[in-house]
Amino acid sequence: MALLLACSLTGAMSIQVAHASDFGPYAYISHDVSASYAQLTRDTWTWKFLNNSTQTTITYMTFKYTDKDGEHTKVFSGKLEPGASFGGGSAFSANSRPKITIKRIKRTTR
Repeated sequence: MALLLACSLTGAMSIQVAHASDFGPYAYISHDVSASYAQLTRDTWTWKFLNNSTQTTITYMTFKYTDKDGEHTKVFSGKLEPGASFGGGSAFSANSRPKITIKRIKRTTR
């Protein structure tokens, strides 16, 4: 706690929070999944996924995102119900607006 407080007081650590109004409209990626992006700072972006399906739940997804540092592969292993969204803040971040590609996705029917 003391370390966190010291970093905050000296400005060495800055926590950015994305509010709902910070995100742009959802843009379709593929596989019935869309993403919405928010720029937190000049060099920090975050995003959230939306399950566009009305009948299937996402149970696993691997995706690649590309930012100014190159390609990165990530895994989402939670449950994303039809019409639900997940992400933002500390869930996903990049140092420039990412280009996202869904590599693999598993779904279950309601």
